[in-house]
Amino acid sequence: MRHVKYSLFVFMIIALFASGIIGFSNFESMTTKDAFHSTVAALTFSSNSSGFSEQGKLLNSALALASVAVIVWAFANFHFRGDDVSHHATEYFKFLPKDEGLVLKEIKIAAKSRLSGMKKLEVLQKTGTVVMAVKKGNAFQLNVPFDAKLAANSKVLVMGTLPQIKEVEKEAKK
Repeated sequence: MRHVKYSLFVFMIIALFASGIIGFSNFESMTTKDAFHSTVAALTFSSNSSGFSEQGKLLNSALALASVAVIVWAFANFHFRGDDVSHHATEYFKFLPKDEGLVLKEIKIAAKSRLSGMKKLEVLQKTGTVVMAVKKGNAFQLNVPFDAKLAANSKVLVMGTLPQIKEVEKEAKK
């Protein structure tokens, strides 16, 4: 999804440059080099359009407004991650059987269990359950990264189907 956003952003920038160069070449009878410099000046708001014809002034204003629109579009799309998160969540949940629900359960990892020292990502890959949080003191920490290792004698909050949870409980006790 990110690749599409970057490609569209690059396409928008190229389209602005091309339309500016072609427009200034046609409307103001400029050379390609001068048209390029005028386009850059219009896109960066550093141009003075007083010497242009009416069409050139209109093109200058349109390029300036279009550059603002591209900047706003880029800011909105690159800093809002809601669509990426929901897409990954949908991909995870569509593999669950329809008749099985998800369960959250607190599990203690024994000192000599197979889960002790494993990363959260490895637990997900091996058992299909998601380690949602790790207990520190009396509270669960939710923002633990996937490459964090699970400590012996620690408590974790896992999410998965009932058979997956039972498998994780067995692994945590061994």
